[in-house]
Amino acid sequence: GGLQLALLWFQHMLGGPSLPTAVGSFHTYGEERPRGPFECVLTGKVMGKSKTVSDVQFATAEGQVFAELKGVELHRIPKA
Repeated sequence: GGLQLALLWFQHMLGGPSLPTAVGSFHTYGEERPRGPFECVLTGKVMGKSKTVSDVQFATAEGQVFAELKGVELHRIPKA
């Protein structure tokens, strides 16, 4: 779900299709797997005309972060 959110954000910010090209790191917190519902929050920046980099946090409805994707890079798919 986090990568799908990053794809939608790229589309919103830069337009056009993209693909994830890198994930800097994935972190989990806590011993137990939390139960839903969950919240997914993306914090990102545009890096030129064809690249975005973002961090995605996954949290419980109470706001407790239980996982993060950091440094999610997406690049525009070139037109054929």
